[in-house]
Amino acid sequence: MAELPGNNTFVLLFGNVDLDFIYYRHCCLKGVVEDVVHLQRCISAYKAFLEDLLLKGQERGRSCKICVLAPQASPIRDEVFVEVTSRQAKVGREAIRKLGDRIDVSHSARLARTRMFADMLERDIALRDLIRVFRIDGEMIGPDGALVDRFYPKLLMEHHANPLETHKSWRRALSDELDIFHRFRPAATPDMPLAPAAA
Repeated sequence: MAELPGNNTFVLLFGNVDLDFIYYRHCCLKGVVEDVVHLQRCISAYKAFLEDLLLKGQERGRSCKICVLAPQASPIRDEVFVEVTSRQAKVGREAIRKLGDRIDVSHSARLARTRMFADMLERDIALRDLIRVFRIDGEMIGPDGALVDRFYPKLLMEHHANPLETHKSWRRALSDELDIFHRFRPAATPDMPLAPAAA
């Protein structure tokens, strides 16, 4: 990527597979590891990759900015968690079921873990104006800690949130950063303060 001509802005989505299926697979096959420890390892790997990308671009006399998209909230409901996770993590259903006796894998806990991971990314990945973290978990997870209904996919076994809704959220989140999304900026509301007049 660093060899692409000109100055570039990269948009990279990190964390969903690591946050969910890789974490549960690791816990089943190698023993339970604290979620914070697992996520910090992931972030260290992301950070090394991103810093290398920036360095290689600088070595070629090119500047680049990186937009890191934090993980989206999982729409996997509790009633299908074992089946979906077993299939995606390639671990037996019984192992996933027993994992629930050792760590909290309820939907509310998994959503809270997503928020925690996004917080960690913001704290540990952002680098001046070169690497910025964007997130939509605030839109996806309601005040009650549950996934907002419009983000559930049509199919119960689908492990991706409703793409029509997540795409809208990402366009809004990136509307100030990327020119192609400027038209998706939130409209001004009547109570929004006016910008200060130019001097």
